[in-house]
Amino acid sequence: MSVARGLACIAGPLISNSLYDASKIGDSSHWGRFGFRAVMIWVTVTALASGVAGFALGMVVPSGRKAQHKL
Repeated sequence: MSVARGLACIAGPLISNSLYDASKIGDSSHWGRFGFRAVMIWVTVTALASGVAGFALGMVVPSGRKAQHKL
């Protein structure tokens, strides 16, 4: 998991930088202001995909036995 997180920490800013549109800095639209529209879409889609994948894994992978504490 730490390798995947490290790769995401490297790839995330590179992807965000490529999606940022500096030509829209003066754009007065209410959604995706200052050139961040594509970045906001990217973050939303990846968060949704992570949530769906986590839910799907939780449904597929058996939870196993609960730990029994002996006193």
